[in-house]
Amino acid sequence: MFLVAGCSGGTGSTNGVGSSVPIVGQMPPSAISVPTSVVKPNASASPTATLSVSPTVAPTTTSAPSPPSPPSTTSLVLATNAALKYVFKLQTDVIAPFVPTMEYSEAILFTYSVAIDDSAFSSGLQITPATAFHVDRPFVDQGGQTIRYSIPPNGSVGLRLRYVPGTSYHIVQPAFGVDITVKTPPVSIPAPVAMKVASPYYYGFLDHPWAFSGFLGGLIYGSPGFSTLTGSEQAALDAARSTVQQIARSGAGYIRMDFCADQAIGHLAPYPTPHWANYDAILNALAAINVTVLPEIQQHCAPQYMHYDPFGGGNQTMDNPTDYATWATAVATHLIGFPKVTRVELFNEPNLGGGWEPGTPAYASTQGDGAAPFMRAAYGAIKAANPNLMVVAGALAAGGHHVDPRTWITGAYNAGCRLGVCWDEISQHNYRWTAPASATIVNYKNYDNRFDIYKDIQNIAVAHGDPVPKMMLTEWGYSTCPDPVVCYDPAVQALYLAQGLNLALADPTIDGVTYVNVYNGGLDFWANTALVNDDRSLKPSFAVYQQFAIGSH
Repeated sequence: MFLVAGCSGGTGSTNGVGSSVPIVGQMPPSAISVPTSVVKPNASASPTATLSVSPTVAPTTTSAPSPPSPPSTTSLVLATNAALKYVFKLQTDVIAPFVPTMEYSEAILFTYSVAIDDSAFSSGLQITPATAFHVDRPFVDQGGQTIRYSIPPNGSVGLRLRYVPGTSYHIVQPAFGVDITVKTPPVSIPAPVAMKVASPYYYGFLDHPWAFSGFLGGLIYGSPGFSTLTGSEQAALDAARSTVQQIARSGAGYIRMDFCADQAIGHLAPYPTPHWANYDAILNALAAINVTVLPEIQQHCAPQYMHYDPFGGGNQTMDNPTDYATWATAVATHLIGFPKVTRVELFNEPNLGGGWEPGTPAYASTQGDGAAPFMRAAYGAIKAANPNLMVVAGALAAGGHHVDPRTWITGAYNAGCRLGVCWDEISQHNYRWTAPASATIVNYKNYDNRFDIYKDIQNIAVAHGDPVPKMMLTEWGYSTCPDPVVCYDPAVQALYLAQGLNLALADPTIDGVTYVNVYNGGLDFWANTALVNDDRSLKPSFAVYQQFAIGSH
């Protein structure tokens, strides 16, 4: 799981009201004729944007919007020489005409005919009521629209607010000619678009118990190996048991969790017999509430004897496919004793920078053909040991310092991977960070943090002779941290969760969705992606998840 914000500039919260003249801009009709004066629109004629709370499916056409009417030429006297030219709405690096009603993940783009000082813009900004804001210089790609115009270097500034739904914000920056009011509508949560899916592997949560320190890691202290517990161990066990009960209440059917070789089959040397007690403590606690597991058979956390490590640090990537197949065999064989575990996943974000280094071949993180022999070896080993297991492979990242997942999966296909050779289904991580349907394969050709990036993977599979593969979306989510860039009000998190689940339900090729966290103690970005607060109180998104998941298995 990796976050890409890619923003710079000042942040803060200010309260104040200015006295400058209201300014609202419209999109210029062409890149050739761009008036230099500021535009003051007819307020009564301004269009009103409304938030669509119905399930959204990617459009099937690519027609560009019609050019707006030429703006008026009303000039305004500004307090500085930085004359404001236009105001736009900005989302997913695509600009649109400004209207005062904002979608919760939209930013405001102010453009000028000269370079401006964004720190000065930020320091003099007044927002009423006060809210967190972020000023940056966003990259703007107008998404193939026919209307374009030239912005001089440093001649634009983006403003993102931490919106509270149903609130109007008065934004004033007198020195830069800004005086506008924006508002957001109240949240209305859409109902599920389809019936419950009768599968324990449709609705799940992620847990990363690397050294059994994840939100279920404390369950190990309830295993027979622990008799007398320290205070911290007892607290960890109690917290994990509380999380198990909240998982039961949520309606989730599975937990996606790491299986690390050095924790089970030995770190410095092979154990005489694998150590499964810690894993079994988690598996048994979840089985007791009718929840299964999607084991991630990690390429990371390799024992030292499976990895050439001249520095003696260990915990790196396995060096050869035979070792990875040995570990996969051990996991698959052990899972025979847990018949409700019917799927395993190969890797976690293998296309992530550093995700395969300093393993051999190191380029497996950048070229799927380097990782293909590992998948092929593990797939055969799993099917030989436990033929009933479905093998899900990929778990590809689509955000962060990584390789384009389309490049990676193409390399894997070119090296001989296919359905029935390296995987039965493919998994993709699809963090969006803005409204789930705000960027699609139709209107946004980049891969970075796009909810439906999995469709590109499917197209590549078909181009290589496979049928359209079923997909699991094994990491995605939204944070409620205070940051205004990619964090949202809890009500908006609930809305985006419902919208994302509906997009998945509307696509019959989706065979499972893993929300990133149910509970993750703490206050940082990732902790706030959870549906449960640090104090165990429930966010609105928890009830939304229940609406979709309860009765699904």
